[in-house]
Amino acid sequence: MTIILSDKNRTETYESLQNAVEGAEAWYCDIGIKLPPWEHRVAKTEDFFTAIADYRKRLGAVLGLEPPEEEKQLFRAGEIKWGG
Repeated sequence: MTIILSDKNRTETYESLQNAVEGAEAWYCDIGIKLPPWEHRVAKTEDFFTAIADYRKRLGAVLGLEPPEEEKQLFRAGEIKWGG
């Protein structure tokens, strides 16, 4: 499985769901402000997409972004490819 996370500045590819969760948790750790904690338990890919959507809303609130600006600036989970 390959999971892609991206925002307007970068794209990262992860080879497992667990790696993608860890990547999402740490995505904005370098921006210098206290971020909301990642509070999601992810057991399957559907959980991951739900967690990303919720976390984006929480990040947007902390950063003072509202849709559609939130949509343009924050990371998103992209395509998932199964297999080799």
